[in-house]
Amino acid sequence: MRIASTSGAPQTRFQLAQEKLMHVYVVRRDLADFYHLHPDMAADGTWSAPFTVSRPGPYRLVTEFAAIDEQSRLHHLVLGTDFEVPGPYTAELPPAPTADSRIDDYDVAVDGDPVAGQPTMLTLRITRNGSPVTDLDLYLGTVAHLTAFHEGDLQVVHMHPQAPPPGAGPRDSAPMVNADFPAKGLYRIFIQFQTDGQLHTAPITVVAQ
Repeated sequence: MRIASTSGAPQTRFQLAQEKLMHVYVVRRDLADFYHLHPDMAADGTWSAPFTVSRPGPYRLVTEFAAIDEQSRLHHLVLGTDFEVPGPYTAELPPAPTADSRIDDYDVAVDGDPVAGQPTMLTLRITRNGSPVTDLDLYLGTVAHLTAFHEGDLQVVHMHPQAPPPGAGPRDSAPMVNADFPAKGLYRIFIQFQTDGQLHTAPITVVAQ
């Protein structure tokens, strides 16, 4: 993969965002499968990452980065394209909207009332055996990473928790998450967090009113 600058030459100057120069999200069109990649850039501006799609079907690839132009101006961009993995495919219906999800013995919940077209504050809660998890590893510089896709057009919403308030540890409270859902309808949120070096991805379905 290559990113072209406004002159048509390969874009090679980028700014770190959440500890990476580029974030790539891949989601199956029925919102059933999700991948989050961080490719490496070669000297000629070519980006690559090992990647295996587990099931056939139509997919959307979204890349997010902050490019630095010839005048050293910063441009935050989100670009997308579609591709298809050959093979038998039957679209799955997204699970019904719910406030919580369970993954690898962890219970993950999102509290709040998403409203389309205006900032929404959500609260992320991660528990295990009924107790708050207070030993989360930092993942991409924060306690969790949230990526949401809108059913149908697959508009992407990238979210991450706010910094903890003064006096609070980064892992000992339910973090607040700023979200901006662009349209009404169903969203599938993929919540990524890390414990003991293992990455967990918990999907939750919500509706923005």
